Amino acid sequence: MASKSHQLHFILFPYMAQGHMIPMVDIARLLAQHGVIITIITSPLNSKRFASTLARTVESGLQIHLVKVPFPSEEAGLPKGCENLDMLPTLGLGIDFVSATNLLQEPVERLLEEIQPRPNCIISDMCLPYTSRVASKFQIPRIIADTVTCKSEYFQVPGLPDHIEVTKEQLPEAMHQNLQIMNEQLMAAESVTYGIIYNSFEELEPAYVQEFKEARGDKVWCIGPLQRGDKSSVDGHKCFKWLNSQKPDSVLYVCFGSLCNLITSQLIELGLALEASNKPFIWVLRGGGKSTQIEKWIEEDGFEERIKERGFLIRGWAPQVAILSHAAVGGFLTHCVWN
Repeated sequence: MASKSHQLHFILFPYMAQGHMIPMVDIARLLAQHGVIITIITSPLNSKRFASTLARTVESGLQIHLVKVPFPSEEAGLPKGCENLDMLPTLGLGIDFVSATNLLQEPVERLLEEIQPRPNCIISDMCLPYTSRVASKFQIPRIIADTVTCKSEYFQVPGLPDHIEVTKEQLPEAMHQNLQIMNEQLMAAESVTYGIIYNSFEELEPAYVQEFKEARGDKVWCIGPLQRGDKSSVDGHKCFKWLNSQKPDSVLYVCFGSLCNLITSQLIELGLALEASNKPFIWVLRGGGKSTQIEKWIEEDGFEERIKERGFLIRGWAPQVAILSHAAVGGFLTHCVWN
């Protein structure tokens, strides 16, 4: 490991969403294992989500520091304490949440004026364009961490190795006009970044990696797949003992991300569909406000008892990487973003 006087110091800014925070913490550990001093800047409530994980990392001798900056939720018109996208009462407040993240610029700049040793690099989630202005002010190289890849008339997506056609109706909500300003901010910040790191690997999508490298002057690095770690709220032995009893490629793994907010009636229909499929499955049920309602249905309907011979329910976080790696798993039902 390099001597302390010659150690690099990287500042990491994770976006306040669970699927973005987990890979950023993995990036922190990866860099720290190579002798880099890491400072992660986030809000107080978000820091609690990975404080225990980082504590174990620090105990192993890696230099990772956690610095908390108050999150201006109320100043941006959000309910008090909404410091993560999955805490919003409705995703319709997403624009206000973006406004709140932009208000972090001044307190972060005050922090960087005092932080020691002087940072050598900023790694920021692509959804935090204000960090581009911070990096410019302090003349620190900034690298983006990308943790994810007429209305009836088709149009071709230009500049890609494959011929892809979509309609305007198929564009995601983030492309709608009411989010144009946010998209412009993201693109402006990306245009001046030093480089981009992706949670991917070249063998998975070589043609697209090459396209990105040509577009970015070769300053594109694939550092994935990043592991989410092995902490889980389910007993690993019990989960994998059940998987070991299933036939190869027979199990459907069902797990939606933290921002995929299915209402209770949709969750019930999903559960009934899994039961009617007569196929073995693992279904991950999130915690939070809707968990009480779905758990009430599971108990009153007798769902878990009926499917116990070929279904396995996991409450909370699951050992996803290990499950997907198991020979018995043949399908994965999830939302549209891969981390």
